[in-house]
Amino acid sequence: MFFANTDPVKRQRVRYVLVIVILATIPCYCSGLALVSYQRNRTPVPTATITPTSTETSTATATLSPTATSSGTPQPTDTPTETPTPTNTPIPTNTPPPPTSTPVTPSLTPTSTNTPVTPSATPTSTSTNTQVPPSATPTNTAEPPSATPSETPTPTNTPG
Repeated sequence: MFFANTDPVKRQRVRYVLVIVILATIPCYCSGLALVSYQRNRTPVPTATITPTSTETSTATATLSPTATSSGTPQPTDTPTETPTPTNTPIPTNTPPPPTSTPVTPSLTPTSTNTPVTPSATPTSTSTNTQVPPSATPTNTAEPPSATPSETPTPTNTPG
């Protein structure tokens, strides 16, 4: 079918395509021939061939030798050893302390001191007159202050 075409334009196009393919492959053929001729002039390189072989060899030998034994105590030998001792060598640096900008706020912390109070002969008491209506429930009444003075610690502020 392809060759049966009678159109001269199509036949001419097929001819051009075939001539271009032939011309494009000529450099490949030439480089192949050049390499083959170059290899023919070289001497062949011997190729190493590995041939596995198995060889078994069995040898039995018996050797008798006299042995000397001593019954004495072995002598100690000195073995010098060197043990490195790490030392810390201080490196002096001149680093000023960082400036502190924290304000110091004084605080008054109360401290209790045991200051004896001199007893006085004048008892102090406070009384209020309150009218309480009679009721059936018992009421606790406050005891009057005693005439015996008691020591009361007085907190003082001591700057310190």
